Amino acid sequence: MGIEWKFYLIWPLIVSLFTLRLNQMLVLTLATLLVLVYFWHSPIVKAVHYIVLLLGATCAILLHHNRTFNFLRFLMTPFASFIMAACVVSMQLYGVHNIPDSAGAYGGAQGILIYGIVVAFFMPTLIGSGLLNRMLRSPLMIFIGQRSYALYLVQILAWQALVGMIPSMRVSAIVAVLTLVVGCIFADILYRWVELRTISFGKRLISNNNKRDIDVLNNNRTS
Repeated sequence: MGIEWKFYLIWPLIVSLFTLRLNQMLVLTLATLLVLVYFWHSPIVKAVHYIVLLLGATCAILLHHNRTFNFLRFLMTPFASFIMAACVVSMQLYGVHNIPDSAGAYGGAQGILIYGIVVAFFMPTLIGSGLLNRMLRSPLMIFIGQRSYALYLVQILAWQALVGMIPSMRVSAIVAVLTLVVGCIFADILYRWVELRTISFGKRLISNNNKRDIDVLNNNRTS
């Protein structure tokens, strides 16, 4: 979480110093990536975790511009969606079986990087069409997707709550499903009572600031 918070604070600040021209953004991203690669073996800077976040930011940049968006269109076909989804599922299953790994699941830093690259290539497929995309746009998946970040935050708490209530439970597919159900309940509470209210407050704040700016501009014109 600390890594994410630092990235979400620093990366937008860096981006704000540049325009959204494609060449500038790609150079900036490449320079940041090279800096992180330099710290790959640092025990203080967990470079690989910043790199996978940067891969997602890079994907957003590429999809934001027509030229690179068109270049990535081949990933938006139903066949590509199926292949990339299979890759993501395979990496996830591999990660589950390697959780005891002392390097930290997915085969350590190299495995995490590969997983990040696979997910980055999977993201453009979500814009395309096909059976997978129709499934992901179903009401159930939209419900989970809207609460996905909250679910990410509470998944361990949900598992701990289950183990606390039923100490005899062991790791299994049933426990995973129950954890998902309990996690969705927790996540729904956070989504309704924290996320939506915070978003609403932010929108009101922006609206009030815009209104104040317009009033100041009108007063300056009349004066």
